[in-house]
Amino acid sequence: MNFPFKVSGKVVKGDGRGRQIGFPTANIDLSQPPKVDFDLGVYAAITTVYEKNYKSAVHIGPASTFGKSKVTFEVYILDFDEDIYDLTIEVQVVAKIRSTVKFDSVQELIKQMNKDVLTSRNILFLD
Repeated sequence: MNFPFKVSGKVVKGDGRGRQIGFPTANIDLSQPPKVDFDLGVYAAITTVYEKNYKSAVHIGPASTFGKSKVTFEVYILDFDEDIYDLTIEVQVVAKIRSTVKFDSVQELIKQMNKDVLTSRNILFLD
């Protein structure tokens, strides 16, 4: 896989689990798959919303910790808290952080997500 690559898509409602555990995500509609063949995993990315760039952590894959098998494209936009449902956003994926993992508990997932967010912040350079 070559970095960076871009994915644009409309933000659609997910199951709301990210918000419940403190990581609200923008779920990108993949009904029109991007022309990118990506590996499942967690990535550092830059997300453009309303022409402004934000550091982000992206998960591409199933929510296997919650028993899901459908591949989703979920974007946790750091330092951002706005309702952007139905808005088309652009995500520039910069680097892979790790592969997708099924955790034994939600607490383990949250602990790893905190590490992933810190890694994303360290990888990305934005004003």
